Amino acid sequence: MYGMPSRVRLLYHGLGQREAKTIDRDLDLAITEFAPGSQKTKDKRVYTAIGFTAPLLPEPTWRPSSPNPFPRRLWMMRCDLCHYAETSPAEPANTFCPECGNSMVGDNAFRVFEIVVPAAFRTALNRGVDAKEGAELLPRGMSSLAERSDIPLELVNGTNTRRSLSSGVVYKINDRAGRLFSGSLGMASWVRGGRALPDQWIEERYQNQRDEDDAVRFTPNANGSERIALAAPKTTDILRIQPASVTRAICLDLLARDENGHISQFGHGSDTKVRGSWPI
Repeated sequence: MYGMPSRVRLLYHGLGQREAKTIDRDLDLAITEFAPGSQKTKDKRVYTAIGFTAPLLPEPTWRPSSPNPFPRRLWMMRCDLCHYAETSPAEPANTFCPECGNSMVGDNAFRVFEIVVPAAFRTALNRGVDAKEGAELLPRGMSSLAERSDIPLELVNGTNTRRSLSSGVVYKINDRAGRLFSGSLGMASWVRGGRALPDQWIEERYQNQRDEDDAVRFTPNANGSERIALAAPKTTDILRIQPASVTRAICLDLLARDENGHISQFGHGSDTKVRGSWPI
């Protein structure tokens, strides 16, 4: 399906003479099920994902179809306090949330990180290990969010509700529970022999760990290591709802701060900004 518009992503776990051994998932599932550190079982063998590649082609020898395993890269600003989210092509200089002023320090902090859309995923391309009951592992850290919008919300007559319906981008993000994935692009081959492939992005945990079955011989490019989150973007209709007014006796923000700036169970309702976005 190379070159065709599709959200299906492959996990390569072996290469034959002309056919690759793969497992496929929709992109929404692949960024979790095929993320580095996750394990998949096939034909009673367990394979561990260790990184990313462009789709692999067999001629004249196995090679990636592109030197870039991430056809799309963006920077994301995200606040875990007010759930503000916005993307940009260049790294933002912001150190505080533009919406609520939250800093990059402490729990539920404002964060700036790079997100990528993988073209394909890979294992060490080895024989895998014997499957055991409950052997599959999935790294946690998945969340869904809608990017901010400047479209004004309109008051619904006879109610206390403001709403808007528009087309926008919804992201599923796997940021490894805030730790991100660390790795680099380079030349990779299985430690016990096998084909060497250029332009492979391998997670640091699996680079040159000779005592591990899932490790690879890896020579990084000159660009060095980077930290990324995995993203599955989708353009869809988004319904945004907001109270037109909030009485001072009610606080709708579960992460409201008290007068000392600490996250509290209670807060000041009149100072709370409440937003919600749901993909349809």
